[in-house]
Amino acid sequence: MAASHYVQLTYPWKAAVDARRRAPALFLASLIEQSLRYGMPSTRRFGSQLAFIGRRGLPRRSLATLLRWLPRKDRDDIEELLVELKITWPELADRSEHLSPEAPELTTLTLERASATTVFVFGETDDPILVCKLPRTDPAEIEMEAGALLEASSSGTAPAYLGVVGRAHVQEAVKGAPLKVRPITPADGAAIAWSADHDRLAAALDRLSAATSKRHVADELADGEVQRVMESDLVGPRTKGKVSAALAGLSEWKTSVLKHADTSPQNCLLHADEVRLVDWANARTFGMPGFDCYNAALSFLDHGLGLVRWSDERSLELFRTVLREGTYWDHARAAGASCVLSAGGNDDHATQSEIAFFARRLALRIAGPDRFLLGAPAAARMLDLVCER
Repeated sequence: MAASHYVQLTYPWKAAVDARRRAPALFLASLIEQSLRYGMPSTRRFGSQLAFIGRRGLPRRSLATLLRWLPRKDRDDIEELLVELKITWPELADRSEHLSPEAPELTTLTLERASATTVFVFGETDDPILVCKLPRTDPAEIEMEAGALLEASSSGTAPAYLGVVGRAHVQEAVKGAPLKVRPITPADGAAIAWSADHDRLAAALDRLSAATSKRHVADELADGEVQRVMESDLVGPRTKGKVSAALAGLSEWKTSVLKHADTSPQNCLLHADEVRLVDWANARTFGMPGFDCYNAALSFLDHGLGLVRWSDERSLELFRTVLREGTYWDHARAAGASCVLSAGGNDDHATQSEIAFFARRLALRIAGPDRFLLGAPAAARMLDLVCER
């Protein structure tokens, strides 16, 4: 019979916090703080208050102490996973460069996600050492993520995948802090710097592109989504001509790479000189070279703006300033081009990939306007700006 060790929460996520040690509660507090900083707080109700907390941070230790004093319940399923992990520990340790040969005392933080139950496993420190994902419905998404981790392994950009234990797909936890964002306003656009951390992230994405390049038409070109741009009244003939030429050149090139597909700052962890991308749930085997770089550069701007005040108009104004003044987007463009060149492309393909990225971004907003924060009209104007250069 399992002891009552688990604090059950329903907000901000459905979670079970193992209260035997402080590490799970402290880590949950850090995730809550990270969600405020990177979750576009100024777009929510009472946005100014949440944005202020996102900028200043939470008292993690006080919050962690409070969490551990809440009522506890049994979680036999988590206890069973811990038993299975201890039984298979020697095999996991053999596959890992970081796990100790013998299993330490283990505690957990469990989060219920839409497609998976994610269990962060802690040993003797406050940082998790393993991440276990158990499918809640269709296991295909978790299996796809496992495949992406294996494909990315040679590039050194992803957590090590350690195999299946019971029903759980197990990967090493990654040390590091997310790419730091700061509050940004449109007036800051010309002064935004491309930092050394951006350089490290760009180098990691470049390695990923070089290691996973393959002769295969990218999904973004094959699925027909970008055709929506050609049929839309949001962009004019000149932009459509540029998009058509870019798509034709890339389709003839027929090259793709493993794409992470969610390179927001919170998924880019930096530790010393290393960069690891986490949360590969949306990864695609046949992705367009350069897209992860452009997405990372834009997400950095979006999250900075989201810490102050968000609107489509402010986002467009910021992007226009960044594109026409300063050097930030010049560096972003160079990073994307480097990924294209590492995949075997040339300078023309690099230019085409940037146009295709913004065209694809617009097409997805035309198809599903409720899925995205930025609306299609603003995305169309950004595409125009890119095509004007």
